[in-house]
Amino acid sequence: MARDKYKVKLIPVDVPPRQSGKDDGTYNASFAKFLAWDETDYDRILHLDSDVTMLRHLDEVFLVPKAPVAMLRAYWKLPETRALTSLLVLLEPSATEFERLMDEARGQGDYDMEILNRLYGDSALVLPHRQYGLLTGEFRSNEHKNYLGNGHEEWDAEKVISAASLREMIQGADVRKIKSAKVLRHTVRSASLGKLTTTIQDSKKDKTRKHEMFERG
Repeated sequence: MARDKYKVKLIPVDVPPRQSGKDDGTYNASFAKFLAWDETDYDRILHLDSDVTMLRHLDEVFLVPKAPVAMLRAYWKLPETRALTSLLVLLEPSATEFERLMDEARGQGDYDMEILNRLYGDSALVLPHRQYGLLTGEFRSNEHKNYLGNGHEEWDAEKVISAASLREMIQGADVRKIKSAKVLRHTVRSASLGKLTTTIQDSKKDKTRKHEMFERG
């Protein structure tokens, strides 16, 4: 569909096997993202994790100041941990950086995010998570201080989703705590997600609407 309808150029790649470290097929496969650094025919590449859904175009991301790597802060880990997340990565391909990443992957047995944080945690350009890093789990949380970045702003689910360009589905997402059914006008779609029908109560009209959501299979 991507190729035929949207004229996307698909480039097959071979994922190099991991020779050492933790034996976990799912996370070992995540090192495929490092291959983006080897696409040196391009000036910049925007990498999205496989469980991310685009809600609108991301053209403006390519207009941010030049930097070897631009990433989001993993806001859900704040304030204890100031880590980056690979939910969205804007990068400048480099054969040197590609080799450095693969050496780290082969040598120390760490996962992809541990490597990215070690190499770029102090130097990456940090992009705003409120527009590009929304987790579906935020809607089942009773505390939104980390996402909002302050303790005084009132949580407004509809406003949050309308301002977001991306959202990432997380395991066990429960959307029943979203106060307005309007929030779910955008149906989450991802090839790696399984189907779940969720019933949401529209408090204003006092009637039930059904929406198809997706969660990890």
